Amino acid sequence: MEKNLPALKSGIVRKGFERIYKIKKRKRVPIDHGFIEDKWRDYEGSSQYRDGRVVKKKEILHWTFSKKQNTYLEEKEMFSRGVLETDHYLNATIRNVYFNKEFRDGNR
Repeated sequence: MEKNLPALKSGIVRKGFERIYKIKKRKRVPIDHGFIEDKWRDYEGSSQYRDGRVVKKKEILHWTFSKKQNTYLEEKEMFSRGVLETDHYLNATIRNVYFNKEFRDGNR
């Protein structure tokens, strides 16, 4: 993920970053510009229903360029796969609006 961070006051450039300058209010402001790896590779999920289950594989389904696009495609995938209707998936909610207990207990 591309990231801009304020420069360190010590003047040291962060590892993996380069120093660039932006103009703000007619002053040059130092910024460290670089790429940071997200922690998605190590993330196992936050579901309370894991019960020792291990994530076997991860794959990127869509490349997105905004949070709104990411949220839409994530929810679209969850609805199309029926994650609330089966025990195969660990999802208990979708956007904290749709709950699996409403679908699994026959309350359709």
